[in-house]
Amino acid sequence: MEIGQIGEGQALTVLSEINSPEIFRKGGMQSIIDAISNEVIGNVADVSTASGRKEIAANAYRVARAKTLLDGLGKKLADDLNEQLKPINAERKLARDSLEELKKQVRQPLTDWETYQAKIKEAKEAAEAAEKLAFKIAADHEIAILINKEHDRNLSEKLEAARKIQAEHDDNLKKKRQNMRQWRESYVRNIEQASRLSGRSWPQKVPNQTEFRH
Repeated sequence: MEIGQIGEGQALTVLSEINSPEIFRKGGMQSIIDAISNEVIGNVADVSTASGRKEIAANAYRVARAKTLLDGLGKKLADDLNEQLKPINAERKLARDSLEELKKQVRQPLTDWETYQAKIKEAKEAAEAAEKLAFKIAADHEIAILINKEHDRNLSEKLEAARKIQAEHDDNLKKKRQNMRQWRESYVRNIEQASRLSGRSWPQKVPNQTEFRH
């Protein structure tokens, strides 16, 4: 029975005879639900009487049976469709797996080339990094050498300055000693000359310059 052939008040009675594929098309179920709802809602029973309460319980039971029946019809239809889909899904899986493997085989030369290029790039980057590190180490070494040279030059200049100061000091001391010797010799000559002229003896002790000045 088609959905459009259900007469008024017959939805619950002829439900099992309805064409289930038509029900489960989009919008098909709503027509059945509306027909069942109109049938039970329109039948107003008197809850104050025993027969009325019995009728209300019967209608609720019939709705529950309709729910179970419709769900069962849907499940059977889905199971039937799933059985039909199994070979389809199996063929789909076969196509996916086989063509995925074929794609890998076809692409393998390109994949190998890309892998090789990646290794070349990695090796080149590693070589560049090593070269930069070696350059930095060499630069640091040159800087260290320059610093040491500068330190050595400063030290040499300081030593040379110290030697000059020492030489000047030694030269000054030598000159002072020479002047002292000349002065003593001159003093002795003067004493001897004075002794000859005066016929007197003069002290033989030669004073130092400090005593003489005093």
